[in-house]
Amino acid sequence: SPPVPEPQPAAAVAPEPKKRAPLRRGKWTPEEEAYANRLIQEFKAGLLPLTDGTTLRTFLSKLLNCDPMRISKKFVGSNCIGKQVFRRRGADVNNLTPDEIEKTRFELS
Repeated sequence: SPPVPEPQPAAAVAPEPKKRAPLRRGKWTPEEEAYANRLIQEFKAGLLPLTDGTTLRTFLSKLLNCDPMRISKKFVGSNCIGKQVFRRRGADVNNLTPDEIEKTRFELS
């Protein structure tokens, strides 16, 4: 009789792609609000490594992992962010020292 093949281990299952955390919803935490305000400050200063034309609403929604409408609802009235668009300020960026750049990166991470 023909030889019986050795049992083979089950084929390796490809790891599932990392699932993104569900989008944040509802009430803002004080930490989230403080972080958003700092991001807005840096965005308006034009010192972030973003593409010109990026909207503040889109930028915040990506970093805060929430729907852009949540950003719009939060920033209404006098705090309205409207359609603010990023414009890189190259001259200002070039005047920053490596220590200043590193400090900002650390504070935002």
